Amino acid sequence: MRLAKKTQYGLQILLQLAVSAKLVQAKDIAAEQNLNEPYVEQLLAALKRSGLVRTARGRRGGYRLARACGRVTLLDVIETFEGPLELTETADATAGNGNVHAQAAMMVWGSLTGLMRETSADITLETILARENYLMPDYVI
Repeated sequence: MRLAKKTQYGLQILLQLAVSAKLVQAKDIAAEQNLNEPYVEQLLAALKRSGLVRTARGRRGGYRLARACGRVTLLDVIETFEGPLELTETADATAGNGNVHAQAAMMVWGSLTGLMRETSADITLETILARENYLMPDYVI
């Protein structure tokens, strides 16, 4: 499983907004992230649709987080750009054709999906920013 670049950039943009004390314009985000402005605007539009960012119009307008950084999770970001975090198609492991091996495999994939969802839901922008100061190579979020 590999996450798309837009998911990675979306997280970076949200982290930038989280540390900003004021509204941030798309052109400033593009410059900071070293991305082109139209692409940043596409990412911001997706983040706005998902309710993670808000916009303010006008000369001094821009973007900001829609909620506290402790309430924006990695799962929110992943699902904004990737869709629901599921490793396999959702299926009832007890239903189907009675194939015990298929049922066992579905239970394993379901468990792994649950762990990934739980872990990514526990990681917030706040925890990422708090740990940013700990640049130890073996430190794991």
